[in-house]
Amino acid sequence: MTTQFKPVSRGTVSGTLAVAATALLTVVAQPASAASTLKFTGFEFGSVNVKIAAIPAAPIASASIGAYNTQISNDGGATYGATFESFCIDVWQSLSFNTTYSLGSTPTLPSPYEAGKDYTQRASMIGYTPKSGSPGLDLINTQVVQNLSRLYDVAHSGAHLVNTAPFTMSNPNTALNAPVGSAALQLAIWEVVYDTDKFNSNGGHYYLNSGNSTLDGDFYSVGNTTVNSQEVVAQAQEWLNHLMAYSGTKYSVSGYVSQNKQDVVVFTAVPEPETYALMIAGLGLLGFAERRRKRKQVVA
Repeated sequence: MTTQFKPVSRGTVSGTLAVAATALLTVVAQPASAASTLKFTGFEFGSVNVKIAAIPAAPIASASIGAYNTQISNDGGATYGATFESFCIDVWQSLSFNTTYSLGSTPTLPSPYEAGKDYTQRASMIGYTPKSGSPGLDLINTQVVQNLSRLYDVAHSGAHLVNTAPFTMSNPNTALNAPVGSAALQLAIWEVVYDTDKFNSNGGHYYLNSGNSTLDGDFYSVGNTTVNSQEVVAQAQEWLNHLMAYSGTKYSVSGYVSQNKQDVVVFTAVPEPETYALMIAGLGLLGFAERRRKRKQVVA
């Protein structure tokens, strides 16, 4: 079989560069401007009310949980960009839907927050410590971020859905585009953020509701009397049980943090090495085409 290589036109090269530039923009978080604002418009797929508990006791004991629809404006709230998904990592504070929050991106050191802003953008959550009953002890380190990536990966795999009694009839509510699945992912995220220290001491296992406070650690959920709530806990635990079979580097974890409101995280797929290779090749082709164009101009 013979492969024929066709010459690359400037239009094709420009198109390649455009694709590369677009990909770069999706990879590199754009810093907030002076007029940037942040808004949470509601639950992405609905919510389920679940009882949660923490040691010491958290101020939020029962909450409707699920992924948030989130938007950013760079013109003071006049217009907003595309809606994206975020998840809470802070059971010690609260936020309000459809409230405009000011957004910064430059921490006023040594604080992790920008002075005068409601929220501060973080390109990486590594090194940040959310609010908890044990101040300074729940540091988000590389292991926490990798396990969050694994959790997001297993939840999006379509596998390990709870389908045993009494949940059989409500399945596939555990899918991520339904309230139970979205709430289960939120619950499991809290477990990873607050109890990775127990994960290590428990031999690589997270426990949400074992009934043993030593195993359950500083965060756990007892559900409540509704089947949906119990299913949230069961589905979250199922994903946590299969965590280590999934990738710890497939998703990056960025976020928006606040001194007096809920911190949230955002998951972004990390491009495969082939994607970077295509971008570099596109830029190289553009440079080659531009040099040829200049040489033709000189000859002319």
